[in-house]
Amino acid sequence: IYFSAQDLDSGIKKYQMKINNSSWFDVENPQIVKKGLFKRTFTVRAFDYAGNFEESYIQINGYLSGILLPILLLLGILGVWLFNLLKSKHG
Repeated sequence: IYFSAQDLDSGIKKYQMKINNSSWFDVENPQIVKKGLFKRTFTVRAFDYAGNFEESYIQINGYLSGILLPILLLLGILGVWLFNLLKSKHG
């Protein structure tokens, strides 16, 4: 993730980030993040030397976001249906 901030009065002192509802931690720009299984929200704060901050966020989809999750659900439903079909023919 690339981020940038400007403060014309005192300048930018540091950046902090949190992922979803985690604790804040200091980061450098750019910050390397790996794609997870689920969608995550990355929030970045830019602090100036006067102690003020502004924050912004981005949401990044995970591997199970989008098309993969519906496909897995459909395969699970088909698997249960086939299991019940075979069970009823042999039982």
